Formats: sequence, structure tokens, C-alpha cells
Amino acid sequence: MSAVDGQADQAAGSGVPEGYGGETLSPALLASWGARGGKGGELSDNHEELQAKADRFASEYEQKRALYADFSASVENLTKELLRQANIDYHRLESREKDADSLRGKVLRPEKEGRYDNLEDITDLAGVRVVSFLREECYQICEIIRNHFDIDESNSVDKIEDADPDRFGYLSVHFVAAYNAERLKLPEFSRYEGLKVEIQVRTILQHAWAVIDWRLRYKSAIEAPKPLRRRLFRISALLETADDQFSVLMRETAELRKSYAEEIKKGNLGLLIDSESVGIFVEENKNLKRFAELATNHGYHIEQTRRPSSNPFVALLLTLRAAGLKNLEDVDAVLRQPKKNLQEMLNQVYEAWKTADKPAKIVMPIHSLLRMLVILNSPSPRAQIILSDYPFGAELQRAILQTIGSE
Repeated sequence: MSAVDGQADQAAGSGVPEGYGGETLSPALLASWGARGGKGGELSDNHEELQAKADRFASEYEQKRALYADFSASVENLTKELLRQANIDYHRLESREKDADSLRGKVLRPEKEGRYDNLEDITDLAGVRVVSFLREECYQICEIIRNHFDIDESNSVDKIEDADPDRFGYLSVHFVAAYNAERLKLPEFSRYEGLKVEIQVRTILQHAWAVIDWRLRYKSAIEAPKPLRRRLFRISALLETADDQFSVLMRETAELRKSYAEEIKKGNLGLLIDSESVGIFVEENKNLKRFAELATNHGYHIEQTRRPSSNPFVALLLTLRAAGLKNLEDVDAVLRQPKKNLQEMLNQVYEAWKTADKPAKIVMPIHSLLRMLVILNSPSPRAQIILSDYPFGAELQRAILQTIGSE
């Protein structure tokens, strides 16, 4: 079976979703549905032969289902690790092995007649789905899959590029894949030789359409009642347009970061404080790096800030604004010409925090160090208000308050 078949299972207009978390009908209903082509038509001439094949495949599959379940989980775990190594965020990554009743329904469909001679001809018995945030990430994920799996190109399909213009919905890339020869030499993968998996890659907006797609059941203009066509086209176009605009937004954000970095490296610190300017400042500022080295020598372990899908700088931004700082020059002045002995105050915070049952060092990312320095440099009443509004963890909060109170 090709990846086209996996999509066609949904496109057949049956209302029986194939794959992940869909409804499962009883074997009797599936048999009746399959014999009639899923549309209430006449029974096919070779219904008994198809039924016998479906039952034989289902029986054989049940004996191997645990292997396919393990294979699906193995591909899922490997894909997660590959994306982690590539530093690619994603919305969801899930796997499944096919349901036996769903397998019967596939074999019974008249349009599948003659396509499957053996169980192994059905290539979506194991399945993995990756849902990315953006289209660019979708393409990056596809490239990783191509580089680390053997791809059955003849049975794989890019639904994004190949969809007919009169088709509704916003579709995904489907790979039919297998572990490559090098990976199969490893003991933990060798048992999966000869198995294939369908890997679907789509954006979160493509997924939004897909999760309701099988309920609509209208895949192209010819299938949809005329009064509904315009609205279906509009919904499909809106989702595709939104995906495009999110990609544009991310490109513009990358260009803005590049511009900020160039200005900061030139020493132009008049940039207003926002998430992107502060992020570059934290990465590049020499005065902050100097304080990080001082802190490291006095009981702290300072880590570089990682940028997950959520913004790590929210508390820092709120703190900077609460401290009355408006641009990066104001922030740099705190580090360059502090009003207080910040090095000594860092030592006091550590001593107030340290107890026998705690680790040897205070661990924090560098942007949290900057936030603490700004608070320590603020007048005591304002510092206490900032800590009340935007607190640290309980033990560090107590140590900072104790240090401020001892001034």
C-alpha cells in the first residue's frame, strides 16, 4: 500500500477515519460497508473472496501486531531524538499500530481489489505523525526523515505540493519508510528488518483541518453540495494563508534579530526593550558575561539561555520595566556603573541561600542572573515590590529579600 492509500482511507467518504484515535466500527459493519464500496451500493461479485482475504490478513496481523506496535514506538522515539539533536521544536509527535478491524475495512474496499497480495503490501500497519508549528519546520523535518530512513519514493507523496486545485483541505507529506541498512545492523533495530512505516508530517494548521476533515467528508468540489463549496474553499484558503503568514512573521523576526545583533555589536544600545532586543543583549553583552564569570567563582552555576517554543524572557522584561529601564543603554548602565556593590550582594545572596542540605551551587540561566542584578541594584522599597510581583523560587526569593533587608 502506498501513502496515497493512507490518505485515501479518509478520502473514501466512508466516515471511517484511518490512523490515530479515530472511531472503529464493528467487523460486521465494516464487512457490509466494504462489500458495498462504503456507499450502500450493490455487493461486489467477489465479496466472499475479499472477505476471506480480509480475515486471513487480520488473523496474520494479530499475530504480528505487538511487533508493529514496538516498531511504531521505536520510530517515534528515534524521530524525537533526531529532532532534539537538530534543535527543532514540534507541536506533537505520536505513533500507532493499525487496528485489525480497520485493516479488514481497507482490504474489503472494492477500489483496493488486487492491490494487496500479502500483508506486507499494506504499508501503514505502523504509523507515526509529526505535527510542526510552521511550514519551514515541516520541510526541515522531512529532510531529516529522508536522511535517516530508507524512503519508498514510489509510494510516498507530498500532498502539500501535489494536491489538485479543486481539493478541499490543507494536506500533509506522507512517507513510506523503513530503517536503513546501517541502523538495522544495531541490535535494538535488527528485529524490524522488512517492516515499513507511514510517517506523516504536517503543520499544526494542516492538522487542524485534518482532525475535522473526515467528518466533513467532502474532498473535492465535485463531491460537495453547491451551497457549501464557497465556504469550504474559503476555510481551506484561510488556513493556507494563515500558515503562509506565520512563516512570513518568523522570517521577519529572524531579520529583526539579525538587525538588533548588528546594532548591539556596534555598541548602539539605544534600542527599546522588547523580547528580541533583550534576548540579543543577554547573548552578546560583555558586562553581563563579566558578572556571569564573577558569579561562577562565588557559588553560582550560570547556564546559557535556551530558547524553547515559549518566551524565556517574560519575567526579565517585566522586571526591567518595573525598575524603570526603557532601553538597552539603561540595562547596560546597571552592569557598567551599578549604584551598589553588586558583586558583594551576589555573595550575600549565596550565603543566605546556602544550607547543608542544598547543592553546592545556585543554578540559573544568565537572563535570570541579569534579572537578579537589576533587582539588587534597585532601591530597597522598589526591589521588594518587584520581587513581590515577579518572584523567584521560594529559597532564592528568601535569600534575595534577606540581602535587600540587610542594607
